[in-house]
Amino acid sequence: MTGPIDRSSYAHLLSPLALAMAATASDPRPYTYAAHLDLLSQKLVKLRMRESGTARSLLVTMPPRHGKSELCSHWFPAWAIAVEPADKVILTSYEAEFAASWGRKVRRSVHDHYPILGARIMEDSRAAHRWETGDGGGMTTAGVGGPITGRGAPILICDDPIKNAEEANSKVLRDSLWEWWTTTFLTRMEPDHHGNEPIVILILTRWHEDDLAGRLMALPEFKLWEHLDLPAFSRGADIDALGRPEGTALWPEKFDAVALESRRSRIGVRAFTSLYQQSPTPPEGAAIHRAWWRWYEEKDRPKLEEFDQVIQSWDTTFGATASSDYVAGGLIGRIHNRFYVLDCVHQRLNGPDTLKAIYQMDEQYPIAKWAVIEDSASGSMILDILERERGHVTRGKTKGRSKEVRLHWGVNSVAAIIERGQVFLPKDCHWATKIVDEAASFPNAAHDDLVDMLVQGIEHLMPRAWLAEGIAERDARNIEPANLWEAMSHMLHGKVQAKLKALKDRKRHSAGLQFPGV
Repeated sequence: MTGPIDRSSYAHLLSPLALAMAATASDPRPYTYAAHLDLLSQKLVKLRMRESGTARSLLVTMPPRHGKSELCSHWFPAWAIAVEPADKVILTSYEAEFAASWGRKVRRSVHDHYPILGARIMEDSRAAHRWETGDGGGMTTAGVGGPITGRGAPILICDDPIKNAEEANSKVLRDSLWEWWTTTFLTRMEPDHHGNEPIVILILTRWHEDDLAGRLMALPEFKLWEHLDLPAFSRGADIDALGRPEGTALWPEKFDAVALESRRSRIGVRAFTSLYQQSPTPPEGAAIHRAWWRWYEEKDRPKLEEFDQVIQSWDTTFGATASSDYVAGGLIGRIHNRFYVLDCVHQRLNGPDTLKAIYQMDEQYPIAKWAVIEDSASGSMILDILERERGHVTRGKTKGRSKEVRLHWGVNSVAAIIERGQVFLPKDCHWATKIVDEAASFPNAAHDDLVDMLVQGIEHLMPRAWLAEGIAERDARNIEPANLWEAMSHMLHGKVQAKLKALKDRKRHSAGLQFPGV
C-alpha cells in the first residue's frame, strides 16, 4: 500500500495538462501548452471530479495529430490514478496492441514519477495491457471487438475506435462496432470504491456520418453527454468552444492556416470536412463538374522539357473481350501545381498488347521515364516484367480499394484540384471528352478506367506540387518556416529550382531531373 502523501502542495496534480508539462519539463521534447488542450484538460478534471451539474460522459471530436489521444489516453489516466490510486481505468482502441501501447505509457509514467504521484505499481501485475496499483486501482486495455469480460471500472475510455477509411465505410463493421459498444464496452461500467457514478470518455476523429459518434448523437439520451467539438478551422466565435473567430486554426503553432489549406487540397473537401472539420457528409458521387476542367490548345501547350515532371499512368485489366474493362494509359505532366493530360490510350487490350502500348509510349515520349502501373489484375504481371526489363516503375493502388473508399480518399482529393482549375485537357480530343464524361458520373458509370488512371497519376505527382505550392504561398505571405522540416523544404526547393534554371539556361535536356516520386 502507498503511504499518505500531501498532494495539495503539488501544482502538477491540478490537471492532466499540468501533470504532462511538469513530468516532461526536462525531456528533449517537453509537452507544451496549447489553448485547446487546456480546455480539454479542464473538461477532464470536471468529469473525473464529478462536479455538480456536469455530465458523466464526454465525447471529444478533434482533427488528427492535435494531441487529443496523448492527453486523454496517456496523461488523464496517469493523473486520475495519482489523484486516487484505487481508481480503475479501462481503455480501448481499434486494436489490442495499439490500446496496450497507451497502457504501457501510463504504466511507465506512474512508475517513473512515483515520488510525486504516490501510486505504486504491484510487482506481480505489470503487463502493459493489465497492471494494478497497491491500492487496488490500475489499468486494463483491449481492442475494439475484443473481450473485456470479468473486468469493470469507474473510468472507461474509448480512443479511436475506427482504424481507417475501409472500416469507416463498411456498414457491416460499423454495425459490429455499435454492437460491441452497447453490449460489451458500456456493460463494464461500475461505481468507484466511494460509490460515485462511473464516467465514459469517447475520443475520435469523425470518419463517416454513421460512425460511432454519429449514432450516439442521434440518440435521445445523448443530451446527457457533453460534446467537446473542436474543428481545425473555427466555424464562428459564437459557436466555437474556444471563441475563435471564423476561419482561425485550432493549433496554429503546429498546423497554421497554410498547412491546413494544403492538407485540404491534398485529401479533398469531403475528406477534410470529415476528418478536420468533424462534419462528415454522405457520399453523393464525385461531383466533378464539367465546368471545372481547364482546356488547352495544342499550339499553346508547354513544351515537354518545360514540365517539372512527366510520367505514364496505367490502369490495366484482364483480357481483351467485348465484355472486359478498358485499359487506360495516360501521359501526365506537372508544372508547379498544374497538371496536364498530354496523351491517352483507351482500348481493350490483353497483357502482351498492354506491354506493347507502354513501350510505344516510351518511344514516343522518352522524357516520361517513370511509369505508375496499377498493382492489380494483369498489372501485377506487367509490373514484374517492366521491373525486370524497363525499370523506373511504381506500383499504384486503386482497385484494391472499394469504389466508396476510392471516392472518399482518391477521387475527391483530385476533384478538389480539378475544382481549383489546376487540371488541363486538350481541346477537341475524343479521349479528353471521355475523361470528362466518366468523371462526371463516377462512381455510377459503367467504366472507371480513365478516372482511375487520372487519379493514380495525379496522386503520384501531387506531393511535390504540394511542397511547391506551400512554399510559394508562405513566401508570398512572408511567413517564416514553422519548424525544421519546413526550413529544410525551403532550402531544398530553392536549390532544385536554381539547378533547374541553370540547366535550362544552358539548354540542357531536363529528362535527367525526373523525380521518382513519393
